[in-house]
Amino acid sequence: YFGGWNNKTAPDYGNAYNNLSYYFGPFHRAHVVDAFLAGHDDLSFEAVRDLALDIATTDSFGRGGNPWNFVSGVFSDAAAAASTPERDAALAMLAEWDGHFVAGGPDYWVDGADRADAWMLMDAWLRETLRLVFEDELGAQLYDQQPEALLFNVFLREVRPDLSALSNGYDWMSNFADDAAPQTADAVIVQALDNTLADLGQRPWGEGERGVIAYEHDLIGQVHETPFASRSTYAHCVAFDAAGPTRIESMFPLGQSGDIRMGVDGAPVFDEHFFSMTPLFDAFAHRAFPVFEP
Repeated sequence: YFGGWNNKTAPDYGNAYNNLSYYFGPFHRAHVVDAFLAGHDDLSFEAVRDLALDIATTDSFGRGGNPWNFVSGVFSDAAAAASTPERDAALAMLAEWDGHFVAGGPDYWVDGADRADAWMLMDAWLRETLRLVFEDELGAQLYDQQPEALLFNVFLREVRPDLSALSNGYDWMSNFADDAAPQTADAVIVQALDNTLADLGQRPWGEGERGVIAYEHDLIGQVHETPFASRSTYAHCVAFDAAGPTRIESMFPLGQSGDIRMGVDGAPVFDEHFFSMTPLFDAFAHRAFPVFEP
């Protein structure tokens, strides 16, 4: 199979020289596509089509993906070795997590309003770990300007050297400015967990936190919104046999007309097909696409 999600197309494909946020390393959101395809045989049309919703309900530094898969062992071992009831409860929550940011399971992936508490914990724990690792060297202002996906990959080279042929030439784990600060990866991870739990406070953490994708017009402002997901603008699923396409389904936002006029009161008047595709797109409900005869 071939699978990807804006990742490297070949091993010798380089990073973007003028866009540090488009940075490749051990972690990239495309891993969720690869894991799905590698873990299934004899996939149906519906399974491949619905992969769009499955991966769209992951979220991370790079708008998709599950970075916990890359550090769960390291983080769990560090926290378990410094066991407290609070740390143990956090690990138990993450052990039961399904890897999706939407709470409640597949029935809520389309329009559920809540983020999973486990996702909230994971995301905050990883971000706090990166802050403790890098902010002392970079300073707060420069640290805030760094793409977190880049920093996470640098961090992975330290704690998961098995994932990368590159190694760090600098001891990022030590805090030379503060002898009392954590000085090892395990100590940083545990301190970050404690800080995160204190910052999050009492559960629930993710109630009403899903967010939306807002569709903004330069002149009239927001015209529509969709429950947030790490989703594509256009999705297209095609089945082939020896003669060519046998089944096609697709979805895209808004409608096939972008025409907006002005009413007598100055309010916008939208073409009847301006929003005609939104019920399908918002619900991840692909529509049948005609199969053309040769």
